[in-house]
Amino acid sequence: MRVPVGVKVGVFSLAVMGGYSWFANSIPQIESKPPEELSLEGGTVTPAQLVKAGEEIFKTKGTCEICHRIGQKGRGRPTSRAWGRGPGRSNPG
Repeated sequence: MRVPVGVKVGVFSLAVMGGYSWFANSIPQIESKPPEELSLEGGTVTPAQLVKAGEEIFKTKGTCEICHRIGQKGRGRPTSRAWGRGPGRSNPG
C-alpha cells in the first residue's frame, strides 16, 4: 500500500513543528519585572534623584540608546552635545 505524498508531507511537517516546539519550550525563560514607578512630585526631589530618573528613562523607557551613545559614536546626535551643552553647541537665538 502506497502512502500519498500529501500525508507524508503533513506528517513530516508536524514532526518538524513538534521538534521546534519542544526545543523552544525547553529553553529557560527569563522573568521580566515591570519597571519601578518613579515619582518626581512633591518638591523634595534631590539632584541625584533627577540624574537617576534621567538615566533610567534614557536606558529603558526612552529607548534613546538605540541611536545615541554616551562617549561613543552612534547613529544619532552625540549625547555630549544634547540639550545645548558641550562642544558644537549651536544657539540660533
